[in-house]
Amino acid sequence: MLIEEVYPKKKLYCFSISDTIGEVLAGLEDFDEMNASHFFIEDEAVFLGAIRAADIQSLSDYTDKTLSIAQLLNAETVVIEKFAVLEKTSFFEYPKAFRDNEANIIPIIDKNQKLVSVVTLDDFIGSIANMPICTESGFILIVETIPGQYSMSEISQIVESNNGKLYGAFVSEWQNDSLKITLKISGGNISSIGETFKRYGYRIAQKFYTDEQEEALKENYHYFKKYLEF
Repeated sequence: MLIEEVYPKKKLYCFSISDTIGEVLAGLEDFDEMNASHFFIEDEAVFLGAIRAADIQSLSDYTDKTLSIAQLLNAETVVIEKFAVLEKTSFFEYPKAFRDNEANIIPIIDKNQKLVSVVTLDDFIGSIANMPICTESGFILIVETIPGQYSMSEISQIVESNNGKLYGAFVSEWQNDSLKITLKISGGNISSIGETFKRYGYRIAQKFYTDEQEEALKENYHYFKKYLEF
């Protein structure tokens, strides 16, 4: 999945290097709806980089509001951070970009270094929340095994052979001597699926049920308890 398939073009949180402090401060009013970590700078439509929001907001301390961003950069009173992703970047490369740059907004540029869009952390989380792995009912199973001794095709076969449907699977933890794989499963019997994983050499690290399944388990327990009372 490419990021351009997920997000439309949107407000760019961008200033020109020729903008004055006064123009920048006035422009901040357009971005009040989001507490952006960075704002972006361009020079004649060429993307230069990002300036932290705290540094932009501190410009209000300057007496001379006619100073331009270019002058501030030349004087090294503000610093541009160089980070961006290309518009053909995979959707799943974005978590690293957010983390590495301590940012909640990431600029997207084209091959000509033009800023074409941005992705916010809220955008990204919202997109994940709408994926079937999050929206479909089912249960979460975390299995543990040895690195190099697991197969996604084998994992899928184990789930499907027990009448389950696998909505998603990913390696959620990797250490030298073990790794954990998180699975979202719908249908099937969690006990039989778990037992099959054990037979294949996996350890069941954790199980999580949806509210719907928890209610079903409680109801089954209620009937079982009534049965024992007879």
